[in-house]
Parts: sequence; C-alpha cells; structure tokens
Amino acid sequence: MSAFSRVGGIVFWGAIAWLLVAGLLVLQFWPYHPNSRTAWALFIAFGPPLYVLAEGASEYFWRSKAGRSLAVPSRTMQRVFMVASVVIGGVFAWGLWWLSSH
Repeated sequence: MSAFSRVGGIVFWGAIAWLLVAGLLVLQFWPYHPNSRTAWALFIAFGPPLYVLAEGASEYFWRSKAGRSLAVPSRTMQRVFMVASVVIGGVFAWGLWWLSSH
C-alpha cells in the first residue's frame, strides 16, 4: 500500500467521522438548528472539532492526576459544592418565580 493511498484512506474516514459527529450535533441541537447558510457552514466547520476537543479535554482531566484529585473531594470542597448548589438552585427558583409573575 502506498503512502498516498494510506493518507487518502485517513482523509476519507476522517471526513466520514466528521460528518457523523456533525450529524449527531445536528440531532442534539435540532430545535435550535442554524437558520442561514453561513450558520450551517460555521456549524459544520467548527462544531465537530470543538466537540472532539471538549471530549479530549474531559478525558484528560478524568484520567489525569488533577482528575483523580477532584474525584475524592475534601470536606472543604464538599461544603463549597453544597453552598454553590444551594445558591444556583435559589437563583433558578427565583428566576422561575420572576418569569411566572411577569
């Protein structure tokens, strides 16, 4: 197998994977899909690479030393998460109340 055909195969399967990821993103964001040709072009051009980058970053953090240190939070971190959860829940409840009253 020549190097050219190997690169061609990589490009072909990369393009197939790119379109599959773009299709999955379209299905995920279906009600809010792009409405113009420019938005579609940007979505297909930048959506899959950003998605794969985010997946790679999350995989890196989950298996790295930083991820392992976050997996077992200290008592202080548990308290911070608890307070943050209460604050976010309160803001969400207040927002729902405010929206229902207007």
